[in-house]
Amino acid sequence: MNTPSMPATEENQAAIKNELIAREVLSQKALELGLETSEAFLSQMAQFRQMTLAEMAVQDHLKKNPITEEDVQKDYERQVELLKEATEYRVSSIVVLSQEAALAALQRLKAGEAFELVAQDVSIESSKAMGGDLGWLLPHQIIPMVANVVVNMQPGALVTAPIQSERGWHLVKLQAIRPYEIPSLAVARDRVREGLVQQQRAIYIQQRIAQARIVA
Repeated sequence: MNTPSMPATEENQAAIKNELIAREVLSQKALELGLETSEAFLSQMAQFRQMTLAEMAVQDHLKKNPITEEDVQKDYERQVELLKEATEYRVSSIVVLSQEAALAALQRLKAGEAFELVAQDVSIESSKAMGGDLGWLLPHQIIPMVANVVVNMQPGALVTAPIQSERGWHLVKLQAIRPYEIPSLAVARDRVREGLVQQQRAIYIQQRIAQARIVA
């Protein structure tokens, strides 16, 4: 696994050096204790070997079947056709774990408290730091149960009742709507290519599973 890149400051370099030293010292101690022959270590190594080999098989397939510029162009055009009349929604959301908490938060909103402040106070999602603002989203980027409500709301409206999903109970406010501005191919190329790679990856894995003879 690659470690995230950090600015090459003296402090970061010292932290990396200390981490490498700690790993070496602790691994030597584990060898002194004979932990490399323990069942737990061997089991983890077997799992690591399996995951590594599986990923290598996928990467080998992707290398032998690269996504071409023509593939990217065709998929971009397909997406343009699908999104040419799409609408984006600026959504703010509060998510809590229980219906009771959702109803209590909804009462606060109806009483006039600012959505941003209630979100910062009770929401369990990271968007609470932005007052619940999720930014501009297309319907398919929103949880289906929530999207079904949002697309029928008017800008400035607040849901009349909490919406339940597998993530909790949602209170949603629709801030604004606008026609979706389709990015140029130059801007979207990397995203389109990555989507095709992930699609190809999933198809290959499913093909291998379908062709495999698995003995229980």
